[in-house]
Amino acid sequence: MRPLHFSAETHDEAQLDRGADRGAFKAFLWTSGAVGAAVALPSMVTGVAALAVVGRAIGRKWGALNGVWAALLLACVLASSREVGLQYWKFLRFLPAGLLCVHAVRTFKQATPAERTGTLRFAGTVLAVALVAAAFSLFPEDALFEAVLLAVLWPVMAVCAHVDEEQDIRGREATVLCLAAAVLLVSAGAAVFRPEGAELHGRFRGIFGNPNELSHWWLLVFVVVGIRGLRVGNAAYLAAVATTAALLFFTGTRGALIGVVLSVLGYVLTRLQVRPAVGWGLLLFVSAWALAAPDTFLNPAKRWLPESLVREETVELGGGRLVAWEFGWSEVMKEPWVGHGGGYEERIYRAFEEELSLQNHQGFSHNSWLAFAINFGIPGGTLMMLALLYRLKLLGASLALIALPPVLTSWAVEGWLTAPLSASSPLFFAVAGLAASGRGARKSQSHERGS
Repeated sequence: MRPLHFSAETHDEAQLDRGADRGAFKAFLWTSGAVGAAVALPSMVTGVAALAVVGRAIGRKWGALNGVWAALLLACVLASSREVGLQYWKFLRFLPAGLLCVHAVRTFKQATPAERTGTLRFAGTVLAVALVAAAFSLFPEDALFEAVLLAVLWPVMAVCAHVDEEQDIRGREATVLCLAAAVLLVSAGAAVFRPEGAELHGRFRGIFGNPNELSHWWLLVFVVVGIRGLRVGNAAYLAAVATTAALLFFTGTRGALIGVVLSVLGYVLTRLQVRPAVGWGLLLFVSAWALAAPDTFLNPAKRWLPESLVREETVELGGGRLVAWEFGWSEVMKEPWVGHGGGYEERIYRAFEEELSLQNHQGFSHNSWLAFAINFGIPGGTLMMLALLYRLKLLGASLALIALPPVLTSWAVEGWLTAPLSASSPLFFAVAGLAASGRGARKSQSHERGS
């Protein structure tokens, strides 16, 4: 296997990547202002205007498609909020989602026959599994709606997530990082000017619905930083690690912390050009070691990490997630083969919300694999998730060591994948497109010398 070579940037490229480009900074200012206005002055008019401003600012700098992606990512973030005045975003997010569908149709028409066949096969698989579950559901109308939503939005986002040319890759990276910086800035401002709304049970949540949503959304942003870090150098990556550590200190999200650690390990292995098989072997060994001898990792964590992040008592007792998983597995066993239909996981957890809260649990299943098994059965749910990874070309991608371990970790402790317009789902597709491209991080040094 030929060794990988990481690119050494020219002076102009370095300036662009470090934010010295005036156009990029202007896009950031417009985006931050729009996000801030949408949060501070909540109304349908303000929301539509914010989407237009973000789409225009990002689109002018990095292309119309990235403008739509930025608008969709913002809409889904604000739709996660628990603020009464921001609930209209749950409906408004369908506006940029519809625009993304338009772009997907255009891209689909220009795709090769093999790509079109793959997209149709993927959409057919998702729809067939979801329709089978809907046919046996006690709530067929809800299940049918969820089936159509997944079968439309998953393929649409998969089509629009694909990037191949160097300029497109850098544009997508810049779009995600620009929006992430704006969201983080406005979240910090919310903590200063409206601290009671920016916290939940003493944990920082910013403009998100809860701290876990913020942390796992940022975990996906951190993956993009890692992909970009292979090109721009370790200094920028270390700064991002420090920023992420500080954020997780305030959110107190342990699952996201584990994902960050695995992504950092993947970054180091990729930077050292370790063979993928060896890298995956090392990550699996560390994971197995943590499961077999948890005290090896827990004891140092108790000494070095703050109590707000470790929360030792919940680790020892299993916490609310163990309650959620036990309850969810009991629902899986009622219909293990075909599931209960899309949307059932949310419905059943809401129905038993009071009973589960007495056992220290809030929310739903907190596990995407479990949620899909509840909704679509064990075979169908597994098939859908594997088909998704295959269609996004993450299984075997050259940058998978950086992207896939944190994604799988997030799926294991959060259930955001079940909702295609959750805060994290669209961002996951955008990140997967970058990870699958594998070309934003490196170029041949010999090619650069020749140029």
